[in-house]
Amino acid sequence: MDTAGLANAAGQSCARTAAWLGCLIALFGSSQVLAQPLTDSLGTWKLEELRTKEGKFFKGLVQDEREHDLDFAEIVQPMGKPMYAVLRWVRKREILTLTKLPDEEHEQLLKRFEQFRLRTVIEAGKMEDLLLRTEEHGAQTHHLYDGPWFRVDSTTDEETTRRCVVRIEQIFQAYRMILPPKGRPQELLRIRLYGSLDQYRDELRRLKLNISNPAFYSSRERTILAGTDLDTYSRHLTEIRHDHEQARKEWEQRDTEFHKHLPEEVAKLKAAGFTQNEINDEMNLRKARWREQLAAKYAQLVEIDRRNDGKFAEVTAQMFAQLYHEAFHAWLDNFVYAKSRKNVPRWLNEGLAQVFESGRLDGQSLRLDAPSPTRLATLQADLKREPWPLAELLNNENAPFLEGHARDSKAAERTYAYAWGLAWYLAFHEQKLSGAALDQFVAPAAAELSPIERFEKFTGKRLPDFEKEWRRAMLEARPPR
Repeated sequence: MDTAGLANAAGQSCARTAAWLGCLIALFGSSQVLAQPLTDSLGTWKLEELRTKEGKFFKGLVQDEREHDLDFAEIVQPMGKPMYAVLRWVRKREILTLTKLPDEEHEQLLKRFEQFRLRTVIEAGKMEDLLLRTEEHGAQTHHLYDGPWFRVDSTTDEETTRRCVVRIEQIFQAYRMILPPKGRPQELLRIRLYGSLDQYRDELRRLKLNISNPAFYSSRERTILAGTDLDTYSRHLTEIRHDHEQARKEWEQRDTEFHKHLPEEVAKLKAAGFTQNEINDEMNLRKARWREQLAAKYAQLVEIDRRNDGKFAEVTAQMFAQLYHEAFHAWLDNFVYAKSRKNVPRWLNEGLAQVFESGRLDGQSLRLDAPSPTRLATLQADLKREPWPLAELLNNENAPFLEGHARDSKAAERTYAYAWGLAWYLAFHEQKLSGAALDQFVAPAAAELSPIERFEKFTGKRLPDFEKEWRRAMLEARPPR
């Protein structure tokens, strides 16, 4: 996956290079998305309007509003193309004007948008907008972030902390889209980021936890621990930037020297007997060649900067995948079904956690509806060979989901694949994971039914009929390109 929120400092160096090249280099990914078309005509929808102080203008609806920020679902219909939606996280201090519909029309718009919200992509916020504070603990500097849903305590450097917080905010927006909160605990969920695996492992040993995953959720302490070699990456990036800054200064100096010596070159050509037109042609040719050489060098530096920014995704890929997984359990536990979480079947809990774990980044936008290629391939291979009856998954509360979410056995791999496939299908094909139906499915009263009776009531279909449709749909599903 590509990283969300390119490094601000790297972006600044790109902008400086762009000034020399006379072109613009984008700092953030575009909002172009791949989403299922909205079947209604946008012209029949009354939309709310948001204008930012930067001059950006969006039409859509306010999905959720808090004291200092809001989620705005932009609804777009390009000429001759399907409609799509982009969920944007907007700080209120950035807003110039916000025109909302009357309450009744706003509720009508929300209901209309409900069927499309699972096809919405979530755009990342900007790193520079995050408010961080620092604390010193011994010889270690901690960067702290207090958001509306969680608090981050990070031991890595400020820029890397900002990158990570942007990604975490983005996935929490996704949680809110799929399973809206039903309340908020008195204390924020805590996320502790460690800049090195050694720090992370030391903390796990202190807690007497023997796990190998790069992220872990402790429901007792309401804390997510996560760590990887962020500090090593940060040091490498700092060295690269230093070298590039030196190279840029060197080429800027060469450019100054080139233009400084132009009058001498003109004088030499005159002394050699060239005409003014010949001198002009020669000097224009030399300038063009120099600009070409200069542009090529700066373009090379920009490309290396971009590749190094992409390294962040490689370094953090495993940590973020596991963090997304663990943070979903924390979201469900703290914000959605806190009092009745024991009534959420484990296959659904683990299945949805995998859906979020495999979220796909398209530029700066997070997309969840695209099926995970690896999980889909595993499930399809099993369905073609000897399908596992869904009744066994539903009935088996002790299915082999392994502690720490490892998958080092065939039974566990199969269980995870079926749980993912069932949760993904219910979310994006059946759109069952919202509203009263899901609430009733996990309500204490539902526990009086057998797992299969409970599932049939939830889906409104007999299990054999549902299973036939589900298998066909999963075999026909294709991974994103």
